[in-house]
Amino acid sequence: MKKNGGRVYPDGPEVSLLIDLKGDWRTSYPVLREILKGYADVLTTFQSSKKESRAILVVISGSRSREMFADEDIRYACLDGELSDLDSDEPRISSPGSA
Repeated sequence: MKKNGGRVYPDGPEVSLLIDLKGDWRTSYPVLREILKGYADVLTTFQSSKKESRAILVVISGSRSREMFADEDIRYACLDGELSDLDSDEPRISSPGSA
């Protein structure tokens, strides 16, 4: 990615990586988060209401909860949306398209 200016493809857009959690997120997400931290230089991050775009946007799907991110200052992933989110007043920072 260094030869592509920090992107997967030369002059390419941010690429989405969908990770579908199976089982209880309380046991799988902490392990996943530690792995993601090792790739922080290429992953899009979220801090407060700010999104810092990089080469790869990690989107978590499946057995997940907004609670996963409760105590995180910097997040290396976001959540996919659900139909119920369309009528929700919840902040969109957890969804891929939010800033």
